[in-house]
Formats: sequence, C-alpha cells, structure tokens
Amino acid sequence: ASAPVAGLDVTFVVPTVPRGQGRGRASSHGGKARIHKASADRTYEGTIALAARAAMPAAILDGPLRVDIAVIVPRPAYMLKRDRRGAWKVDPGLVPCTAKPDVDNALKSVLDGMKACWRDDKQVCCGESFKFYAEVDGTPRLLVRVRSVIGERDMFARFMQVFPHGCNVPF
Repeated sequence: ASAPVAGLDVTFVVPTVPRGQGRGRASSHGGKARIHKASADRTYEGTIALAARAAMPAAILDGPLRVDIAVIVPRPAYMLKRDRRGAWKVDPGLVPCTAKPDVDNALKSVLDGMKACWRDDKQVCCGESFKFYAEVDGTPRLLVRVRSVIGERDMFARFMQVFPHGCNVPF
C-alpha cells in the first residue's frame, strides 16, 4: 500500500565511502545492445538500500518528497598534517570538498538505491546536496534525510530564498 506521508522526516547514515553513480556499461547479447550498471554501482546502491530500509517506514512512500544528502569523503593526506606548533594546517572539522565524486552523481546513486522506498524517484521534487572532507578523526559516510513536503511551505520558502524574484527572473 502507498499513501502520502505527512510529517515524514527520516535521517539515516550509510557508513561507506561515498561514490557517484558510474556510466552505464554497454554490451551485446544475441546481437542486441544492452546498457547495464557496473557491479560496483549495484553493490553501492545495495548498501544504500539496506540503510534506507532499516530507517524508512515499511509502506511505500507516495506524494512529493524532499531528499537532502551530505557526502563525507576521506580526507587526503595533505590535510592531515600539522605545522611546527602542532596546529592542524587545515581545519580539523568538516571542510568543503571540490574533488570527486560529483554531488549530482552521488544523489543519483542515493535515489536509485532507495527505489524500494517509494513509487518512483520522480516524486523527489527538491533537496540540497553537500560535500565535505571528513573530520580529522571522522570517517567517510553518506548522510541522507527524507522529508515529505505535503502541507508544508518550506519548499516554496527555500525556492524564494534561492530565487528572490520567483519565476520572474529577467532574461
């Protein structure tokens, strides 16, 4: 059974090194071309699915949803160095990351990994994505928050924060 879930707000952690969704692999079978996912992508999405199923309601979600993700990747060695006084050369907390994986590809993996939780990932109508290097003593992980947007104005309010002129942006 599926029904809109008002007030849904679930956050869960996927304890793994985040990765982006890879490109489809092409092969031919019986003279026909096929596109399929790499086994590493299927395994990663399976890891996401296990964490999602443990945290999400048993019922299939229906209605508009918001999905926010935080991709926390391993810190490179140069960020683990201290200066002569013993202070960290780079902030020991979360640091914005400009390396791989791309956040859009990470989000695609999350949405595909959670396909058992909702009718279709086209129900996801908004969300934000963040990408950081892990804290000095932190571990790589993926944070996912799923919320319903039924009866809530936060989606429109956030839209107006990002686009203060609404849809009337001059061309």
